[in-house]
This record gives sequence, structure tokens and C-alpha cells, in this order.
Amino acid sequence: HQQTLETCTLLIEAAAVAGDVDKVSSNFDHMVQLGHKPNDRCAAAMIRAYEKTNLLDKALDLLLTLEKDGFEPGVATYSVLMEWMAKMQLVDETEQILNKIALLGEAPPFRV
Repeated sequence: HQQTLETCTLLIEAAAVAGDVDKVSSNFDHMVQLGHKPNDRCAAAMIRAYEKTNLLDKALDLLLTLEKDGFEPGVATYSVLMEWMAKMQLVDETEQILNKIALLGEAPPFRV
């Protein structure tokens, strides 16, 4: 039977937690082939997988591609990016993302 967006997202999240970028990418491609549009949770999982393998260029390429297709990042996606930028001590970039989260009317889910 056809996988739902939720099923696809869970598969992507599981592969991301495992740090398996190839599996994340193939699950993502499969989801798109099924006609599902990635949601915020899905995009965040993809970016988290790229973070685990330190592939910032791939993460930013993905984000640009998704945005061209009409995707609007939400708090989940921005939070993953913000944590990554903060780990790399990119203060200006972290502040920019924090401002985007604030524009969404949300308080970022900080981990202390």
C-alpha cells in the first residue's frame, strides 16, 4: 500500500537519528516520488542528518530547493539550523535564524 506522509517522515527521522544520510536521502526521494510535499518535521530531520555528518552545503542546498518548491521552514527546521550554527559558533547566523523563529511568533525550543 502507499505510504502516508507521516510514515515517510517517520522513516526519514529514524534514518536521521541513525546518522544514515544515504537512507535519509533515499527515503526523502521516495516520499517526493509518491507526491508528498515535505513538511517542517521532515525537513528538520533531513537537516539533522546532514548536521550529524557535517554536510552544511547539502543542508543549505536542500533548503533552497525546498523553498523554490514553495516550502516555508518552520520552527523545527529553524531550530535544527540554529543549533548547528551555534555549535559552529556562527553568532550572526544564529541570531538571524532566531529572528526568523520570532517572526513565526514562536519561542525557540532551547536545549540547555
